[in-house]
Amino acid sequence: MRFRNDIAKVKKFFLALLAMALLSGLFLVRVAYTRGDVKYYSLSSPQVIINNGPIGSFDNLRTHTLSIVELNKNGYRFWGYYTGRGGNKINTDMGLAYSNDLINWVKEDISPVVKNLRWGTVVVVDGVINMFGTRNYGGDTYIVRLTSEDGKNFKEQGIVVPSVSGDKHQNPFIFYDENNKIFRLYYFHLSGRDNRIEEKHSSDIDRIADAPANIVMSDDENILAAPSIFYRDGKYWLTTETLRGINGKQTWETLAFVSDNPIRGFEPVDNNRILVDNDACFFPYLFDNQLNGVYSHRYENSTWKLFRMTHNFDSKNQIKLEEPAADLMINMTKQLTANLILPDGAVKKVTTAATWATSDNSIATVRKGKITAKKEGTAVITVSFGGVSATEYINVKSTET
Repeated sequence: MRFRNDIAKVKKFFLALLAMALLSGLFLVRVAYTRGDVKYYSLSSPQVIINNGPIGSFDNLRTHTLSIVELNKNGYRFWGYYTGRGGNKINTDMGLAYSNDLINWVKEDISPVVKNLRWGTVVVVDGVINMFGTRNYGGDTYIVRLTSEDGKNFKEQGIVVPSVSGDKHQNPFIFYDENNKIFRLYYFHLSGRDNRIEEKHSSDIDRIADAPANIVMSDDENILAAPSIFYRDGKYWLTTETLRGINGKQTWETLAFVSDNPIRGFEPVDNNRILVDNDACFFPYLFDNQLNGVYSHRYENSTWKLFRMTHNFDSKNQIKLEEPAADLMINMTKQLTANLILPDGAVKKVTTAATWATSDNSIATVRKGKITAKKEGTAVITVSFGGVSATEYINVKSTET
């Protein structure tokens, strides 16, 4: 009798496990369990940072998906590119705004900097801004790459993820993986009921289009869209969106996942739902040892506005340049060396892995810390790594004084 009872207990145990496995299929992604030992970073109360534009402007209905880079250019430390929509058109355009504190933003103009593009995200590569965005929204969407040296005039470089009849390729998020010195493009793929997040990567941003696609997550029942990611504390933190029926209404939510690997093994964190009630379009950026989460909220009248939430990291990184750059003559070069100082005091050389930007490519260019003087004037060189940055002013002269 005791043996039979033991058998019954074992059966009940495995039936319970089977029930849990079946229930897990109702959730957004196919995962084995929730990372109850890991929580997403706590975020501050939200504040509006960019409002809709005036009637008749390209962004009078919607401002969303703000992508931020640090340029220290034209009097502003941060340049932000956002998607705007005006009128009743389905087409959207990319706008430009500036800030020195990530709170107060000044728009470039009532006109967009890139027309007919949606969900543009940017990364700086040796002083050149690379933008990835969605074309043909509402049809068979595809993803393109554009570049700009001045941050305002963009040239399309080609298709990165091509159009396929009946499929959707959209919501690109470009991410520089400092840990592996690789550029990674995450995006949403939909083919029939096959709904997934894909990734393409390359150490050369010009070659991402040629890279094979990796499946990061998949789901054949629920929306799984709008990926974004950052790396901190030895982990990759990924967010995605889902559209759920709540109280008879379709509502956007943003869910968080974590992994030690940038492509696979993502599991939902304990506090998985980081945005609810039609808060969406979440983009995370690290500046000054702070996580800046920018996102949009959809109102009942279908308008959207941009908001920001933050988290201050307990562990503090620093970055320093080993030696300042002296005044340079035209055509002279100077190699800068960047060191990351970790919270425990350890020093890590990050010159080749860091992100380098210049405020004016016509005065001085920079490539992996190597500065080349072009013409008279002053340029600001910015180096970023590990969520912190440092700057150096470069004075270019035509003759010695």
